Amino acid sequence: MNQPIPRTIAEALQRVATDSTITPGYRRQWRVALSTLARLHDRPAETIALNSRESIALMESDAPAALGLSAGSMANYRAGLRGALRHFGLLARPAQRASVQDPAWLALLEQLPPMREFERVRAFVQWLAQGNIRPAMVNQTHLDAFLKHREATRGGSKQVSHARRLISVWRRAVQDIPGWPQAGLVNPKPAQLSLPLDAYPAPLSEEAETYLAAIAAPPDIFDDKPATNRRPVSPATVASRRHGVRILLQGAHEGGIPMERLNQLRCLLDLDILKASFRWHMARKGLLADKKIDAHLMTVVATVFSVANYLQISADERQQLKAFLDRLELKAQPDGLIDRYERILAALDDIRTRAMLLHLPRRLMQQAYRLRNGWTHKGIDHAPQPKKAAWLAGIAIAIEIELHAPLRVNDLGHLRLGQELRLTPPGKGRAAGTLHLERSSKTGRGLQVPLQPESLALLHEYLEQFRPLLPYANGIWLFPGEVSADLPRAITGLGTAITETISQYLGIRINPHAFRAIAGALILEANPNAIDDVRALLGHSTFVTALRFYRRFSTREAANRLGQAISGLRRSSRHLAQPVPRVRAKGTIRKGRRGQKGGPR
Repeated sequence: MNQPIPRTIAEALQRVATDSTITPGYRRQWRVALSTLARLHDRPAETIALNSRESIALMESDAPAALGLSAGSMANYRAGLRGALRHFGLLARPAQRASVQDPAWLALLEQLPPMREFERVRAFVQWLAQGNIRPAMVNQTHLDAFLKHREATRGGSKQVSHARRLISVWRRAVQDIPGWPQAGLVNPKPAQLSLPLDAYPAPLSEEAETYLAAIAAPPDIFDDKPATNRRPVSPATVASRRHGVRILLQGAHEGGIPMERLNQLRCLLDLDILKASFRWHMARKGLLADKKIDAHLMTVVATVFSVANYLQISADERQQLKAFLDRLELKAQPDGLIDRYERILAALDDIRTRAMLLHLPRRLMQQAYRLRNGWTHKGIDHAPQPKKAAWLAGIAIAIEIELHAPLRVNDLGHLRLGQELRLTPPGKGRAAGTLHLERSSKTGRGLQVPLQPESLALLHEYLEQFRPLLPYANGIWLFPGEVSADLPRAITGLGTAITETISQYLGIRINPHAFRAIAGALILEANPNAIDDVRALLGHSTFVTALRFYRRFSTREAANRLGQAISGLRRSSRHLAQPVPRVRAKGTIRKGRRGQKGGPR
């Protein structure tokens, strides 16, 4: 192509309008796609740069519902944007698709379930077959090459997410399909780059493991020494402390501290080592200019305090340590909700969006019936999809539970029938049910929540109509898994499914943990003084956390009450605020400008 590559969306739109080689259909599709991209930027098209990564990433970041579009329309716009970028030379053209001819691959593909999530595997297999790579030859190198090819032809920033999902589905195929190649594929981007504890000197690694075991164990009531651990922490907290130790040591070593100095657990409290570690991490994250740390480094701060409590350091050492750590201010709002929860709650201030969230479980259940029974659209019959319907009904129940009892996703995924979830059998008088959580996975505190009639109705529909369609439905889990009757549905998959489903229907991304912020907001909106309700429902042991994260709502309502009081007082006292005319007494003489009687007027 002899013409120069357009640099902005405005130049691309001009080229689309004047290029005679573009057919009318593509011209219309590309113009709409580019205009939608400009609308997402909310800036003039002349000021928006055009490139394959950021442009497509922005188009992928918003759910269709956020723009008032259907999923099909959004897919067409993304396809149109990719087509325009390929025409302008900003994106590579994909290879011509060809059917798979290899008998070995054909035999395996025939056994793949006809589900959309397996399309990633089908695309990978097709690419392998075109390269004459047989099933027994597949390895990690082929996956890396496929991901690079996909990034060059599709753009965007979801390659890592695509790789994770592809590997997950590939492993499911290994388990379910005999003869599927066990290639040992792994994520090309490691989740954690810090060294394991056993890479450091033995005294340090042994002390660290002892410390992690101690904070997880209940205190010995017969020990004469002061208890350093009032109650055992959860496995999630142990994992967080382990991660904190690792990244602290990583920063210290990368920051110039020799390995031989990192030889005991007490070195984690050495101010020189702490300064070197935080300085290195803050420089890597670009935080030195702001002189603030992010939430990831707050994990290190919490770990340092935990180690100090475990080692029972002196009062002087604690004072010096606290003076240093108090300088490390969190970059996010220290007295309010983090940014993404602020955005979620701001979106739910819209009464229509809030109503859509509150009625979403019933809407999803209706969609689940449609999937289970099959449907006809534009004269085309769609076959029933019972398993997909059951998964969707499960998501409806998960959202319904989160609305009434905002559990952490680990507690939500481990609900068991007859234990944490207690329902009266149908036909035994008035329907009743209770969520009875004896110990939270994080705080160890219990929780009892009576279920409302509409929630009970949805639960019974799920248990009677949809849960029996799932594998291992004879187990005790409310959300059974696909691997074994002894295991529930994967926690990560459950949380992702909740977030993606809400995003698809509402246009905002709400993860399961955000329901805790939503519950606190709704409670305080109904009664600004009900801070104890927030503390009790969310399982906070003290008022400190509840006040820290939800003060914004009581403050807002207090400001509203003040504004309403001022408006009311203004209405009732308007007649008193009228200026009173000054009446001049008879016989008085007006003073002149110089303050003298009879002076000039």
